[in-house]
Amino acid sequence: MPSLVMWDKASMLPGANASMSCLTIAGGRAIDAAQAGDDALKAADASARLLGEDRADLGTVFGPTNVAIHRVAVPVELGMTSAASGHLNDVNVDRMPPLMAERRARHLIDVARCHTALGDHTAAFDTLLDAERSAPDEVRHHRLTQTVLADLLRHERRSSALRDLARRCQALP
Repeated sequence: MPSLVMWDKASMLPGANASMSCLTIAGGRAIDAAQAGDDALKAADASARLLGEDRADLGTVFGPTNVAIHRVAVPVELGMTSAASGHLNDVNVDRMPPLMAERRARHLIDVARCHTALGDHTAAFDTLLDAERSAPDEVRHHRLTQTVLADLLRHERRSSALRDLARRCQALP
């Protein structure tokens, strides 16, 4: 059903910018990165609520689901996996348009990182398989997949399924 609201694509840019800045803050390990990231996410959340839907316009992805994804990604990046795990159920990737398969897979890689850090290797492996089904190339060639797989391989109990995935991702010597 078409929306009755006229949408100005440019109006999503401030929110998209705020959500991306929280990852930049986390990646730069600012002195109070957690607080700075939270402030940026609050600004992004306000814009996402006004938008009310997930969009892919002007070369950027933004909306409520993307903000929820960042609420997982930022604490994972900061090593605050307990905080990230508290937001895992807030993300409904099924709301994302199909053309955002890579974004969905990238989020699932972060979820797998979170599970690995919490010692739930089965959930991490299952999540990587889900991500691979969504966007195989994104998973197979992403550097963070290699990190998760290396950790899973250190803890494996000779799982051929894990080794198969590691081979597809070129994570075995």
